[in-house]
Amino acid sequence: MNVTVRTLELHLAVPFAISRATHTTKKVVLVELREGDRVSRGEGVPDAFFGETPESLDRDIRSAIDALSEDPLDLASVNAALERRFPHGGAACCAIDVLAHDRAAQAAGVTLRDFLGLAGGEPPPTSFTIGIAEPAVMAERAARAAADGFTVLKVKLGQGDAVAALSAIRERFSGTIRVDPNAAWSAEEAPSRIAALVPFEIEFVEQPIAPDDLDGLRRVHASSPLP
Repeated sequence: MNVTVRTLELHLAVPFAISRATHTTKKVVLVELREGDRVSRGEGVPDAFFGETPESLDRDIRSAIDALSEDPLDLASVNAALERRFPHGGAACCAIDVLAHDRAAQAAGVTLRDFLGLAGGEPPPTSFTIGIAEPAVMAERAARAAADGFTVLKVKLGQGDAVAALSAIRERFSGTIRVDPNAAWSAEEAPSRIAALVPFEIEFVEQPIAPDDLDGLRRVHASSPLP
């Protein structure tokens, strides 16, 4: 197989802050398979939260690329091989899976959208993420997202005054808002912090506490006024 794996560093237009880190760049790992005139591509984004790095993705992709079947349309064997190699998923698994589907669609002579059987018409709305910043800055970014056609926001929380941030955003954005503290809250404080968000018509709260605190998640879920 003629396989190329490379890392691309993207420079963000604005710093992207979440509760545990601020990023000014983002690295993605690209994989490309050349078979005659056909070029199939996939990509994965390493997540440090799960111990992934560009280097580990490069290694994992190269070591697992043989999961691809000789028959591009045999995705069942690809899926089975990836499940054995990556039982918990991850970015390397994603990159190979995307490449496999791109390859299959090209072999079938159709677009990937048609290959997946997706309905025509307008695609479902995707959210625009607002990183943590001063409330006025977050509100300005929300207004800019609305002007660009976004109707759904995911707002990062976990640092600063969440109520002030959402109050400022709501003055500039009338669409759907989801929030994500990235596990910044404890199980004890999460219910009161979530309750304070009710006036802002929040659709749901993502990952309010540590993901491995299952008992805490049950308690927060039971007492939360928001999904």
